[in-house]
Amino acid sequence: MNLEYKNSHFEFFINGFYNHINNYIYTSPTGQTLEDNDVFAYIQDNAKLYGGEVGFHFHPHPLDWLHFETSFETVTGKKDNKDYLPLIPANNWNNTLRTEFKIKNWLEEGFASLNVSSTFDQDNVSGFETASKGYTLVNLGFGGTVKLGKTAFDINLNGNNLFDKKYIAHLSRLKTDGVPNIGRNIVLGVNFNL
Repeated sequence: MNLEYKNSHFEFFINGFYNHINNYIYTSPTGQTLEDNDVFAYIQDNAKLYGGEVGFHFHPHPLDWLHFETSFETVTGKKDNKDYLPLIPANNWNNTLRTEFKIKNWLEEGFASLNVSSTFDQDNVSGFETASKGYTLVNLGFGGTVKLGKTAFDINLNGNNLFDKKYIAHLSRLKTDGVPNIGRNIVLGVNFNL
C-alpha cells in the first residue's frame, strides 16, 4: 500500500506492507559452543513481516530555504505460531531540520542540518534474544560547494552522536558481548571534481 500527496511546499506519505514468506530462513542458537563461541543453526519457518512508514516534508513559502522532515518506521516479524522472528529492527522516529543557502562568490548549494533520530525499545524478540533499550541520537551537518577563483570543491562536516550517547543497537552483532555502537564522531569530507 502506498499513499502520497505532494505539492510545491508539502509532501505527505504512508507506505505499508504485508509479506507472507514460506520457508523464511533465520538463525537460532543450538546451545553448543565452539572455542567459546555460540553455535547457531539455520532454521526455516513460514513467517509474516508487516509494517510501514509514515512521514511528511514541509518547506513553507516564502521560506523555501527551510525544510522540516519527519518519518516513523515500524516492522514486525512473526512465525506462523505467533512467536517473534529474531533480528527485527526497533521502531524509529527520524526528524531533520535543514536550511539551504548561498554565500555570495564563494559558497553555493550550502546547507546546514540538525537531525534527531529516536530508536524505541525493542521488546518483540524471539526466544533466544534479549530486549534492547531505546536511544536518541543528535547529529549536525554543514556543507556546500566552495569556489576559490577557478577552483571548486564540495565540502561537508558532520557531527554524529553529538552528545556521545552510549547505546547498543538491537541488530548489533556485538550486543551479546556488551560492546556499544560508536560514540561521538566528527567526519570531514572534501571532494574535488577534476
